[in-house]
Amino acid sequence: MTNISLIAYIDKFLSFLKSERDASKHTLRAYRNDLSEFEDWLSEFSDVTVIKKISRRNVRDFLGSLGRYGYERTSISRKTSSLKSFFKFLMRENIIELNPALSIRCPKKRRNLPSFLSIEEMNEMLGKELSERDRAIIELIYGTGMRSSEICSLNTNDVNFFNETVKVRGKGKKERIIPLTRKAKKALRDYLSPARDKNTPLFLNKFSKRLSQRSLQRIVGGYIRSVADVTRSSPHTLRHTFATHLLDKGCDLRTVQELLGHSSISTTQIYTHLTPETLKRVYKRAHPRAESKKNDY
Repeated sequence: MTNISLIAYIDKFLSFLKSERDASKHTLRAYRNDLSEFEDWLSEFSDVTVIKKISRRNVRDFLGSLGRYGYERTSISRKTSSLKSFFKFLMRENIIELNPALSIRCPKKRRNLPSFLSIEEMNEMLGKELSERDRAIIELIYGTGMRSSEICSLNTNDVNFFNETVKVRGKGKKERIIPLTRKAKKALRDYLSPARDKNTPLFLNKFSKRLSQRSLQRIVGGYIRSVADVTRSSPHTLRHTFATHLLDKGCDLRTVQELLGHSSISTTQIYTHLTPETLKRVYKRAHPRAESKKNDY
């Protein structure tokens, strides 16, 4: 059995992820790239000829080479996770007897603060001349914090104008119900034609087909760049803005977690950064020497 036979096991693993874990095509592509890269490394730099002979040292040497080739810590962490999941699957299928990635630790990721817009920047964006569709998109993302994939997968009957809610299908096809803001509800009513059939794509492109994530990125990114200079200009920036503004106004972390559809609250905690305005407000309220007096000079 040569290294090239690893391809068959990779395919089997990806089939498992797709059928049993409902993995997205983006996730499957990432796993395939990571595992194929490992297979290429084995063929080039090791003398391993059978899958059962892959050792912990092989895995560590491969991950170590990534650092020397300039890979970011986040990429190495993802590849580590891919290998750990793959070998765990092989153990479960009784293909290998020992898991060479069992004790391998993922490198700690740098937790960069997400880009977000100020309230003034959001007001400036929504004060522009926007098409009815684009205004509905901006108001909906800012008002619900939905992911771009969730926005693009919405159908007309997912919007409940009577209850003022929208039904969202998130990761792993988990559904959640999110309240609609008054502005988002109005924007959607203005956009939706009374003649639109039920259970059809909510947001359409110029060919009356479902709007793609790529088109959504282009549309939203353009509006963001017109009002702000941020490191990222995408629908995710509006998702970050949604979470940041809620927390700034005193919303509790658990509620934000539910609205965002996070399975773990640790993911939501990255949004607990404080804006300078909030920091000043809390400081002035809390510190006994911070409150200004009329006769101060």
